[in-house]
Parts: sequence; structure tokens; C-alpha cells
Amino acid sequence: MRVFLRGRRKLWAFGGVCLGVGLTALDLFYAVVAYIPQYRYRNDFRLMYGAALTGLNHGDGYLYDLGAQRAAVEGIGAGFYWS
Repeated sequence: MRVFLRGRRKLWAFGGVCLGVGLTALDLFYAVVAYIPQYRYRNDFRLMYGAALTGLNHGDGYLYDLGAQRAAVEGIGAGFYWS
């Protein structure tokens, strides 16, 4: 059995490279299909950025004001989801 496996080292290496390329292509496919179209809804940075803008523009007393946070997040760009 060892002789069989040793005789096919290049084949195993080629299979490993093919598997790696295939998995990378699958990851890119799922990124294009699932993540990129939903970027505006799945991006958590927008909430932190909105809170920072609220604190800078209105002061620390408005950090927990939901109306001010919503206005800051929606002011980032059209279509950004506020939750």
C-alpha cells in the first residue's frame, strides 16, 4: 500500500491543489451570491458608525436616543437598514 501511495505523490499534490482551487471558487461564489447583495443589511459597522456620529454631533446625552441614532445611520446613505 505504501508503494502505491508513494508512486502517486504528484497525483495527490495535484488533487490537493484542485481541491483548494475548488473551495476558493466556492467561497467566492457564495460571497457574490449571498454577502455582497445584502451588504447594506448585514454590515454591523453602520450601527457603530451611527452611534459615533450621534455622539459627535449631539453629545454624549444622545447616545441612547433612538431617533438620533436612526437619523445618523440613515444619513450614511440611502438604503442602509436601521435596526
